[in-house]
Amino acid sequence: MRRIVERDLSPESKPIPGKPPELCPGCPHRSVFIALRNLDCYVAGDIGCYSLGVLLPFEAMDSLVCMGAAIGVGLGMRHVLPPGKHGA
Repeated sequence: MRRIVERDLSPESKPIPGKPPELCPGCPHRSVFIALRNLDCYVAGDIGCYSLGVLLPFEAMDSLVCMGAAIGVGLGMRHVLPPGKHGA
């Protein structure tokens, strides 16, 4: 915004390279996501730091809609998934 107000037309600097988000070291969600991934089940999730379970290296969450949605989505999965493939 400052550049626009000051009519600064110089080239913009390159953005600082970032890193992908990740769970904190020692986070208890890590072992849960590893277990869920190994179970090969459908997982309904919610928004929070644990929503990072959808990313590598876990890829253990199949649904991430909004805060509080995991219960409703999980219950809906029970009605449409074949027996033995119910979500977690």
